[in-house]
Amino acid sequence: MTLDAIAIVIIGGTALMGGEGAIWRTVVGILLWGTINNVFSALALDTSKQLLIQGAILLIAVSLDSLARSRR
Repeated sequence: MTLDAIAIVIIGGTALMGGEGAIWRTVVGILLWGTINNVFSALALDTSKQLLIQGAILLIAVSLDSLARSRR
């Protein structure tokens, strides 16, 4: 559950170092993460594959966030 909570907030666009974020962005993160989990359930993926894909999505989101912040 901790991975889910962190992923939802990060995918929603809240900064890891704090200072920026919005409730509506977190709601968008919840909707996206819920959709991803529903697709995994529909495809009946193994739990290990689900965690691997979720981790990759999380790494991509953090990388994009850090790239966007470094360009500002």
